[in-house]
Amino acid sequence: MKRAAIGIVAFAWAASAQAELPLARQKVDISRASVDASIGFGLGSRHLSYHQALTSNLRPYDLDGAPMLTVALSAYPFAEQRALRDVGFCLDYASALGLTSATRGGTQLSSDWSRFDVGARYRARAGAGPAPAMFGLFAGYGLEQFLFTGANALAADLPAAAYGFVRAAADARVPVGPVALTASMGYLHVVSNGDVGLRVRGTSNDGVEASAGVSLPFAGNFEARISGVYTRFFYSFTPAAGDAFVAGGALDQLFKGQLALAWVH
Repeated sequence: MKRAAIGIVAFAWAASAQAELPLARQKVDISRASVDASIGFGLGSRHLSYHQALTSNLRPYDLDGAPMLTVALSAYPFAEQRALRDVGFCLDYASALGLTSATRGGTQLSSDWSRFDVGARYRARAGAGPAPAMFGLFAGYGLEQFLFTGANALAADLPAAAYGFVRAAADARVPVGPVALTASMGYLHVVSNGDVGLRVRGTSNDGVEASAGVSLPFAGNFEARISGVYTRFFYSFTPAAGDAFVAGGALDQLFKGQLALAWVH
């Protein structure tokens, strides 16, 4: 993740160089905005490992520095109505760009990593002024996929996953001087999990997620945002004697760091 670290340091330097920009320059109070749209670019990593693996055909997987593109949209269509103005709908999508993987033997595999979320969010404010602290509750459905193509002979052993999950999360945004600090935590109730979960008998699988970031308002309705998201899917298995795949559990960890440009209205 050296490239991610360099990008984060560069952004932090740029943000500090513009620290004289007051938060009040943002024309829209984001805690009351009707639209929040963003596009971002970043790097992602994935690390999958098994524990108590008794068969040699359960492959770990390690990926660092995969370039990713992200788009997100939040809309509050009832922002002008007092009773429902803080109920909104959120949609976001992320996809790795030009991703390939390779086995230890050098076999090249085309890979596809994507994430999709859709749901509803309720927001609340704490404090007064042009930029109060904001808190939110989210509930929705998500799908995180990591798939391989072009390696039929290896398909049975590859760590492909397709996590379909119900996500419940809480988030916060707190202004600090010219910037705003953001954070969220969520629980992922997994309802489908793909090959990793189907391969070993007696799978139990769920996940958790956390994020943190910094937003710098500028030029009225725009924000520059830097953020990182850590997602952790954990498994437990109950295999039987003689099964082709035997392990006690597995851990699938994903991290995404990005720089994004957002427009709020």
